[in-house]
Amino acid sequence: MCGRYTDTKRDKQFLVRMGLEQAEIDFVPRYNLAPTQTTAIAVCHEDSRPELRRSRWGLIPFWAKDEKIGSSLINARAEGIATKPAFRTSFRKKRCVVFADGFFEWQRIPGGKQPVYIHLKSGDPFVFGGLWDRWHELETFSIITVEPNDLLASVHNRMPLILPAESILRWLDPKTSPEELTSLLRPYAADQMEFFPVSAQVNTPRIDSPEVIQRVDPNSPLKLEPVVRRKNKTSAEEPLLPGF
Repeated sequence: MCGRYTDTKRDKQFLVRMGLEQAEIDFVPRYNLAPTQTTAIAVCHEDSRPELRRSRWGLIPFWAKDEKIGSSLINARAEGIATKPAFRTSFRKKRCVVFADGFFEWQRIPGGKQPVYIHLKSGDPFVFGGLWDRWHELETFSIITVEPNDLLASVHNRMPLILPAESILRWLDPKTSPEELTSLLRPYAADQMEFFPVSAQVNTPRIDSPEVIQRVDPNSPLKLEPVVRRKNKTSAEEPLLPGF
């Protein structure tokens, strides 16, 4: 799943290739983005170029009775987005990309969970594939997750959908066919990614500074997040991570 991520770089050329050279949203580096917080995403409407929008993380479907559902829909499993009521309309009409340059996971180790920071070896920014919706006047989004690649399978059983640069405009284009969209729902190449251990500071959303993504010595004493046993449940959402 994806429950925390970073957005610390916003490469101008990357935005230009997406047709976002006139971006109007001021960029503020974020080192610990958490659910229910607001950030920038890119969307595309019929016969229009991509545009930046401010959106809150945690999708609230247009038909929802209240906004509480949003905190449980931070992720959307790729296998169900074409059919599940919370996601199917957005998958057809309201796809988005979410700007990032890394994300966090919690790896099970003896005695607890070790936070790790995952990013591209190149250090380049990238985008997650996502879905958005409007509930009353509030725009919200969810990050799609897929099966993990070989690298991340040792960390978690899901990973966020990272779109290659050449696939971004196809993902956003309202005219892209369902079959072509489905072909994009695959893990990112493992040989282009890496991860390393970080401190448990990431468990606290208010800590949003470069220290959160600094590598820690895996041999030093760590303040681990204890493993919490949860009952299995069937739903469209994925469980929240420690610290939420």
